[in-house]
Amino acid sequence: MMKRLDIIQQSIRLLKTRALTSLELAERLEKRGYALAEIERAISECQARKWIDDAKVAEHRAMNALDKRAGRHKVHRQLDAAGVDESTRQRAIEKVYEPVDEARMARELLLARKPSFQRLDPATAHRRAFGLLMRRGYDQDIITPAIEEVLGPIPDESQHVHKDEPNSDE
Repeated sequence: MMKRLDIIQQSIRLLKTRALTSLELAERLEKRGYALAEIERAISECQARKWIDDAKVAEHRAMNALDKRAGRHKVHRQLDAAGVDESTRQRAIEKVYEPVDEARMARELLLARKPSFQRLDPATAHRRAFGLLMRRGYDQDIITPAIEEVLGPIPDESQHVHKDEPNSDE
């Protein structure tokens, strides 16, 4: 029978593989069967020794997301899921994204995909471009102008008359 590791040793082992937030470490320790009181003490110990720092983890993950051309909203959702508190999330995102032109990033992402969008009808291309940028975490105030600049004006589907539909003007 394998002896269970001391909770601090287990915490160190978990933190060696990836920087974790307090919540993520607590969840992993709980999955390994440690009691809540033990987990709270271990988290406090790790914070006191500066082995876990939610602010540093938040900033690091925001930088990684930026490298992948993710928008602020996506980073916000990811950090929220990781248990980073609101003010720490906001500070990390502002620090990392403040010098960045997100509108330019969105346009560059669309330009890279423009050949595949051009094979589609305009309404479908615009819809897919919108979905892509939404999933990447861009704000609608950035998405609409980026799509219009790269793919042209967003078609008004109510103006299209389909061949199968009778035209009311006839």
